[in-house]
Amino acid sequence: MEIRRVAVFCSSSDAIDEIYVNGARKLGRIIGEHGWEMIFGGASVGLMGHLAETVKAAGGRSIGVVPEMLVARGIASEHVEEMIVTPDMKTRKATIAAKADAFIALPGSIGTMEEMLEQAVLKSLKQHAKPIVVVNLEGYYERLFELFDEMIEKRFIKMDVLRVFKVVERVEQVPEYLATYQPPALPNKWFGKDEV
Repeated sequence: MEIRRVAVFCSSSDAIDEIYVNGARKLGRIIGEHGWEMIFGGASVGLMGHLAETVKAAGGRSIGVVPEMLVARGIASEHVEEMIVTPDMKTRKATIAAKADAFIALPGSIGTMEEMLEQAVLKSLKQHAKPIVVVNLEGYYERLFELFDEMIEKRFIKMDVLRVFKVVERVEQVPEYLATYQPPALPNKWFGKDEV
């Protein structure tokens, strides 16, 4: 599967620890150096801003997708080659998803998790077979994974469903996974009566 354009979901906070900023900058350099085009939420703040700036500095190209309400707040990135303005957040997400060949989630808030998990759900339903990489910098997503473990234990989800995404600890692991990605054979996500 050829990867040309990667979507990145991440934080828009400027108040977070520098270690997450460094991770975003490393990813930006990787994206630029690999010749991938980045598509993202289009903001100039938080990890999004650092990513776009670093992708450009590394010779890469970015597409921002930003809803009108955020353009009005003056936080649209200036480090993009193309800016797509959408009427709302729903259209923004759909646009990013349609244009991406792969999804990468850095640490972020509920918006980041919502975008990442939406793609995981769609993949579990076999609506797409694109790679999803969760970058668990400094163990950021550990409590989310603990919740997934509880869901498995209490039979809300099957363990195999979690194969829809790959967890890595460092951004440097992203290129190898994308280069060797093969869509997993996923089971039926629903429990049958005989499995209860």
